[in-house]
Amino acid sequence: MRVMLTGATGGIGSALAVALLSDGHAVLLQGRNAQRLDDLHSVVSGGDCATVTGDINVEADRECIVEAAQNFGVDTLCNNAAINEFGAFSDTAIAPLINTNLTATLLLTQAMLPVILAKATPRLVFIGSAFGAIGFPGYSVYCASKFALRGFSEAIAREYADTSLQVHHIAPRATSTAMNDKRVNALNAELGTVTETPQIVAAQVLKALKENRARLQLGPLQSLQTRLNGIAPGVVDRALREKLPIIKKHFKESANV
Repeated sequence: MRVMLTGATGGIGSALAVALLSDGHAVLLQGRNAQRLDDLHSVVSGGDCATVTGDINVEADRECIVEAAQNFGVDTLCNNAAINEFGAFSDTAIAPLINTNLTATLLLTQAMLPVILAKATPRLVFIGSAFGAIGFPGYSVYCASKFALRGFSEAIAREYADTSLQVHHIAPRATSTAMNDKRVNALNAELGTVTETPQIVAAQVLKALKENRARLQLGPLQSLQTRLNGIAPGVVDRALREKLPIIKKHFKESANV
């Protein structure tokens, strides 16, 4: 594969870059911060790797990103770029989350489709979340963006089912990255939430691609919860209702890491 990886300098992104290159794939690393991209590139040097600096939220930057992908011969777009915010919905900034996690991702995918469809084995990869299948208090807007991304990945796979395009939606469970502020870490600890390392997530993503898995929810408990939420959401409602005082308690703590 010749992969364009968005959000490459994040926790999962960096781990994915290492995993893909170690497996012999070529990777074009995309991110907003040129210095962080250069630092990552120096860490993974030795493989077929290049960088492109730009913000997927900015139209002119997206055009440069697509041009770089064409020049790199990209056949796989891995949509990994995302941001998160934990807290009460009334205090959540809606536009940044929806713009980055959904709107810009769809616009980039739309612009990239002609590039990858010209290749023999085109792929779209979406790094989703368990919160793309389970609405969770404190993550209302993040859930909205990830639910929508999951729906889009399913729809686009069905729309292009008569082509060679392969579409993968892979949903990690809680992962230890810089997106988690100290409130999230404290909440996960109090709830006993199992937290994955980015390296384990990256290995599972690579495995899913090798096995051509169209959909994958990481974590056996999260897989069960996802199915349960689909067939008996009231059970999940009651379970989260019991945890609500704990969750809301962490809303009020300082978000400083």
